[in-house]
Formats: sequence, C-alpha cells, structure tokens
Amino acid sequence: MIATSAGCFAHGGSEDADGTGSGPDESIAALLPADVKNSGSLTILYGGPQPPFYLPNQGTVDGVSVDIGHALADLMGVKVEFLNIGSLPSLVAALDAGRADLSLGPWGDNPERQKVGTFVDWMKEKVAFLVSKDNPKNINGLDTVCGSTIALLAGGQATVVMQKQSDKCVAEGKPAVDMQTFQDWATAALAVSSGRVDAYFSSVSGMTYYAQRDEAMKVVGTDQPNGFGDLPMGAIVKDDSGLQPALQAAFERILADGTYDKIMDEAGLGLEKVETIGVNLGK
Repeated sequence: MIATSAGCFAHGGSEDADGTGSGPDESIAALLPADVKNSGSLTILYGGPQPPFYLPNQGTVDGVSVDIGHALADLMGVKVEFLNIGSLPSLVAALDAGRADLSLGPWGDNPERQKVGTFVDWMKEKVAFLVSKDNPKNINGLDTVCGSTIALLAGGQATVVMQKQSDKCVAEGKPAVDMQTFQDWATAALAVSSGRVDAYFSSVSGMTYYAQRDEAMKVVGTDQPNGFGDLPMGAIVKDDSGLQPALQAAFERILADGTYDKIMDEAGLGLEKVETIGVNLGK
C-alpha cells in the first residue's frame, strides 16, 4: 500500500543547519533520469515496520528513512511516496516490475545483494541479539547460540550468518540452531518478549528501539563482530535506472548541510552515522 508521511523525527523536507528548508538544488535535479523528471515524483519501497526507520501509523509512515527521503526529494524538486512491500524478497520483484524507483532501506550491503542493484550506503550498523532480561540461555554472541531458538528477519543477511553458525554447531557435536523467520521487526520482537524464541538476531538500532520500550528485554553481544563487524547499509536502486548519481549527490548535500546529522541524532543513531557516502561498499 502507498503511505503518506508526517515526519516524526525531523520536519519532512531538507533543512540547513539553522533549520530552514533548502528547497530544490538545480544541480542535483539535473542529474535525475528523464522518467523521474517527467513524473515529478519518487516512489520509495520499505519492508514493513522497521523502527526507528519506518513507523507505520494509521495510513501514514514516519521514521528516520522517511525524514531522509523527504530531505532528498526536496533537493531533487520532486514529491515522494512510500510503498510498503512487506519484506526484502518482495523488493526485488517490485523494483523489477517498475512499481517503485528505489528503496532507501537501510539494507545491509554485500556482494550478493549488489546483484539486485546499486547500493548508495548512508549508514553503518552492528548486529547483535535481543533477549529477555533474564536471558536464560546466556546468549551473548554467535558462539553461544547452539541449541537455541533464534528469530531472524525473512530474506535478511543475518539468516546466512546464522545458518553457518548452526552448521558449525553440528560439526562440533552440539545441537543445531532452531532458526525461526519473521516478516517484520515487530513480530520478531514480540516472539522474544513472549518467550517463543530465545533471541532475535538483527541490527542493533532496531533492537535498541524495542528494548528501550520494554524493560523485559535487552540487547546483548554488541561488543562482538557476530559475523558482520561494522556493516555498511544503504539504499538500493536498479543498475539501469539512472538514479544513482542524483541520489548520491543529494545524500552528500544533506551530509554537508547538517540535515543528516540532525535526523540521525534525534533518533539516537549517532554511532550509526557515516562521514562519507559510499557506493557498493559491502565486501
């Protein structure tokens, strides 16, 4: 479904450091492909609720990625709509079918996903575990999950990492990991709080959002690489869309004028910020 947005972290459009809207930048708008110029709008995919990046609310959607999307569209001089496609696997089909122009994500960037399209990386992320406060399985890193039931986001890179760890568990004579996949963050977090799973393995930013709102849960393993280290994350555009130059230039502008810092800091994402915008940084 198409959702409008109210902008709960910033104020929708691009802002200079003093808080005034910057408006369209002709040099950035000139980089847009002809189809976007002609339509005057961008359709941006998102994969369902993903706090703090996407927070659907009665037909609207707010969050960090939404505010960034408005800031970028403001510089390009186009309108923006957000399309909920439910999950990462659906994103590929939606982009291929021309239902949208891009997904801001942030999606984890790696060589396999670069086959889907070009990444414009605008943040970094760590991957860890959301567990109940008492954490009866004492999970605090990948080497402690053998025999545990772990929630994973469908189609996410964390699934590949967890499968490798499960195989390692079996090779060492230990119980395999019981991997349970979920379509969105909210149901995965609920599985932890209800005791259906022992932990949720995913990015720290989203899990911190839930742990801050439910004192019965906490995030552990943030001091471990957990198969990722600092993971570059970003937007995805189709290789043949012609949109990457304009998108990258708009990101570089909001990074330079303070808009990016304002949005990220207000959402508590200071550790996830980057100093430069990159392309296909995942190795």
